[in-house]
Amino acid sequence: MKILSHKKLIIAVFLLSSAITVLLRLPYSTVPVLIVDEALYAEIANVILDGGMPYRDAWEQKPPGVYYLYALIFKLFGRNNLFAVHCFCIAAVLITSAGLLYIGILMHGVGTGILASFFYGVLSSAGSASHFQAANTEIFAMVFVVWALAVYLRSGKSAQGILCSGFLTALGFVFKQPAGFGGVVILCHLFLTRSTPLRKAILGAVWFFVGFLFVVMIMAGFFLIHGALRDLWMVGFWHNILYMRGNSLLYGLHVAVKNIPVQTQGNQFFYLSSASVFCFSLWSSLKKKHSFLQKSVSRNIFFALWWCIGWASVGLGWRFEGHYFFFVLPVVALLSAFFCSVCTRYFYSTIMRHKLKSIGLVFLIIVVSSCGIGYSIYKHCLGAFRLQRTYKVLLDPDNPQGESFRRTAQFIKNNTLPNQKIFVWGFCPEIYVLSDRRCASRFVFCNFLIGQMTGDEFFFKNNERLDRVIPGAWRYLMDDLLSNFPVFIIDTSPSNYFQYGKYPIARFGELRSFVNSFYTLEKRIGGFDVYRLDEARI
Repeated sequence: MKILSHKKLIIAVFLLSSAITVLLRLPYSTVPVLIVDEALYAEIANVILDGGMPYRDAWEQKPPGVYYLYALIFKLFGRNNLFAVHCFCIAAVLITSAGLLYIGILMHGVGTGILASFFYGVLSSAGSASHFQAANTEIFAMVFVVWALAVYLRSGKSAQGILCSGFLTALGFVFKQPAGFGGVVILCHLFLTRSTPLRKAILGAVWFFVGFLFVVMIMAGFFLIHGALRDLWMVGFWHNILYMRGNSLLYGLHVAVKNIPVQTQGNQFFYLSSASVFCFSLWSSLKKKHSFLQKSVSRNIFFALWWCIGWASVGLGWRFEGHYFFFVLPVVALLSAFFCSVCTRYFYSTIMRHKLKSIGLVFLIIVVSSCGIGYSIYKHCLGAFRLQRTYKVLLDPDNPQGESFRRTAQFIKNNTLPNQKIFVWGFCPEIYVLSDRRCASRFVFCNFLIGQMTGDEFFFKNNERLDRVIPGAWRYLMDDLLSNFPVFIIDTSPSNYFQYGKYPIARFGELRSFVNSFYTLEKRIGGFDVYRLDEARI
């Protein structure tokens, strides 16, 4: 009843917080492509709209959810409308923030919920725009993970609630595989909470798997009906297993030491304060005591689990990329909100009791916290407005080839018809999106053909791994090219974009022979060689 009496205030403050989040994200919404991943998803979405299937007709290793979401947005608002995609991305952040508001209210009161939703809006807008502003898989997966945990907490471990949590977790998994770790939080909490009888915990686990497998079986059945189930497994899952096997523990530790400080830069307050609460939660859980931060041992266990498993999700594959941090941002936002809420309440209570020493200490903590929050907003969020114009011109200020593929795309658009196809050799799907021309092959990027996994240990050391070429990939490529004869073939290797300098077209016999037989070099734009089809040779 107390929460209901604050309902209007909660809604008003949440709307204000949401408005701030929108303002922090809106400047980048008009940028054509924020990260290479967006271009990949957009091209595969176009394949779906043309009647094709992911993995069979367009190869990329993410789960299918993001491709079909992009396809739905393009169906409603027009193809390659990444402005609409970015608006959906903003909506995803707000829905996740609403879930954190709900969890915060359930776990520690209105103040914590409001702060958690606001902090998530700030954290999700911080850092590199390519990682935090882009409409990547993690940002959509977290909608389902956070609400799965919210339903679980609200349901009181009822069968219906756990079933729904399993269902929502699976939807997150369909967008990004590590989202399934949200289910690990629920299952571990079921069995580690002493107040839950073993029989009830086992039944809860069964209900969770029923909900989870229901979604997975629908996905598998859909691909089976369309004759692409094996393609789903080989490209969408087996390839990721192969990639993860390529990174050693020593390499992972090296990347963690290098990347974590970069990705958390400017947000030290959020990570340090949440780490403090985590330590208290863990201590309370081990001692089986209530803490001044949470109201029960069960909740202490829950947050300790979420923190640990969140970081495990970030580190899966040993890359620690910026957009991977979305798996830990919700719990960081919540625990930071707990920290601020407790400090504020304790400050108020000490004033009432006239404890001057405690007042001074807590006041200092509040001042430091305020400075930390303000610094984060200033450094990462307000600075975004200054960088936005640069992104529009070069797509990514850190990408020296940005101007090259923008000019290449414009040249292709001016010299082809909308129904004609092209093929880009390398890892530059941005050209497909910016030129609004379809790929003539299922290989919207060519890593499957050279055995390279972008971001793994061999990629950064620039070591060749032709032994990891996906079986049959070259036969598929040549069949595609001979069937479609793209008007232009663009070789990005001279620019060494995504380290393709070691893999020019001339190095691969079948592809070299195809290009030499039917194409002539039209021009070089920046570091990209553009070959035009000579129809007289066909």
